[in-house]
Amino acid sequence: MIRTLFAGLGVSFMLMLVFCSSFLGRLAYQQTRQRAAHEHLAIEITRELAQAWSVKDIRQRYARAVSPKLSSADAQTP
Repeated sequence: MIRTLFAGLGVSFMLMLVFCSSFLGRLAYQQTRQRAAHEHLAIEITRELAQAWSVKDIRQRYARAVSPKLSSADAQTP
């Protein structure tokens, strides 16, 4: 009886491991397949923000600890 119970629990645990690993594998495959499109989009967004935003526009999005550093001359140069 106990042996059958542990065998059933072992099979259930192995099935859960197989399901989780296949799920994570599928997610990783999708991310790898869409990597080029996401990279292109990130580059586009970064270029657009670099051209359109100034330090004054993004100051509120930074943490308070970093905010004083945004006033330096290096941060102001485009």
